[in-house]
Amino acid sequence: MKDKLYWHQAWQDNLIETLMIVLMLAFLAYVVKLAFFEDDLPVANDRDQDRP
Repeated sequence: MKDKLYWHQAWQDNLIETLMIVLMLAFLAYVVKLAFFEDDLPVANDRDQDRP
């Protein structure tokens, strides 16, 4: 059981796993931002402008 704990692993393994988790969370936050906050998109801004 002790060999499965984080402090018994090499620090490189923990670093890679931590980076993958951070990248996944950043990607999920980006997807949520695109899904629910559409006002930041250029298409939504063009739609609101008055055209001659």
